Amino acid sequence: MIKYKEGYLFRVEGGDYVRQTNIIPPRAIEHPCYSLSASGLVTLRSGLFAWDGATWCLELLVPKEASAVHDMFCQEMENGGLDWVLYSPQVHDLLREMVAERKWEWWASLVKEAVVLARAG
Repeated sequence: MIKYKEGYLFRVEGGDYVRQTNIIPPRAIEHPCYSLSASGLVTLRSGLFAWDGATWCLELLVPKEASAVHDMFCQEMENGGLDWVLYSPQVHDLLREMVAERKWEWWASLVKEAVVLARAG
């Protein structure tokens, strides 16, 4: 479950959010609010992981889970845990994939392009 958190738009609540991805880091990443295993498993910790929602897109057009996972990866790239040049294409493709699962494929491609153009996260 995802709820509003003061200072952010949303926070993971009611259990960790877990998603297997094809994004493989050079080593496992542990953060107090999330983790990324060496096999690409993302865990957003309940009560701890909060984010600002979809950047450059209307909230109702981007599933919250997609914006959460994308924000986690972008945070890790901005902090130097993942190389931006190497990982951002994979991260943006994952966003497109997650939006397409819940919305329309054509919309997912537009969301991805908006994020790439804005270099957002």
